[in-house]
Amino acid sequence: MPFDGSTAIALNEQVTFDDKIKNALSLYQSEGESRFLSCDGPHHVHYRFFKRNKSVALIVISPGRSESSIKYSELIYELWDLPFDFLVLDHRGQGFSSRLCHNPHKGHVQKFDDYSTDLKNVMDDYFSLHEGLKYKHQFLFAHSMGSLIGLNALVKNPELFQAAFISSPMLKIDTGRVPELGALFLSTLLTAFGRGEKKVYEIKRAEKDFSENPLTHCHMRFTQMRQLINSYPQLIHGPPTIQWLKESIKAGRNVWKNRKKIAIPMMLLQAGKDALVDNSRQNKLCLSLPNCKILKFKNAKHEIFQEQEELRGKALVQLRTFFMEQAGLRKKSKS
Repeated sequence: MPFDGSTAIALNEQVTFDDKIKNALSLYQSEGESRFLSCDGPHHVHYRFFKRNKSVALIVISPGRSESSIKYSELIYELWDLPFDFLVLDHRGQGFSSRLCHNPHKGHVQKFDDYSTDLKNVMDDYFSLHEGLKYKHQFLFAHSMGSLIGLNALVKNPELFQAAFISSPMLKIDTGRVPELGALFLSTLLTAFGRGEKKVYEIKRAEKDFSENPLTHCHMRFTQMRQLINSYPQLIHGPPTIQWLKESIKAGRNVWKNRKKIAIPMMLLQAGKDALVDNSRQNKLCLSLPNCKILKFKNAKHEIFQEQEELRGKALVQLRTFFMEQAGLRKKSKS
């Protein structure tokens, strides 16, 4: 049965997690339309859009590393009562987009700029498909690597979005005992010697279990993520390559260097128990920008929007409020 919007969740509505996910996946399938955009010869980038009549804004969703567009069906479902259209893409090399090296489970990219170019090209293709379509606002929602992609695109095209909401942005990768510059030097050297497609690390068997995962404290969402992969085996995505690491470090440093080009209102959510990104550059970035507000979730792991309900609910309220304020649907708070 097609999703008619009548069961879209309200924040004060009690819906079981299983029912919400079922409704969210129904919305993704019935209300979304997919497009495949060619890139670099035989490769393609997949994106899916959710368009209705008389929406005041377009929210572009830029997922994190290894994530897929369908993973954001829950979030789209929770925002479906708002007058927004949605566009979510699968970055090249992951999700439903084509893979870039012989081993499809590696997270690889030739140049980080390719991600940001894809984002811009996808938006151009969407507006070309809907000739004459105009929104009052274009907003960015992004997580982790997707945040770095979006910010990198903004540095190159400052008018691409009018506001951005970013979660656990990958501005600086946690490189452990090796300093960032050391990791950049080593990855650059190894790439120059033809080892760019080698994995940075192997995923330990224990890390595949909930108790050792670095992403979330929420067992339900951890299990649901695994069920999605079981339903769509093409979504399997493994460790990043050495070249991906080199390109990502360079991109994070480039965004920091060109941060003054980012003038739009921005909300940044920071996970206090993040083991994947170094939060220090997030703090410095927000302090240096006039229109950035940072909210710290000290007990959250990397994926705040996959966290336990208490944490995730607070983040969702902030997200809804931010976009409604930026769209002029409610008065902006003075704080």
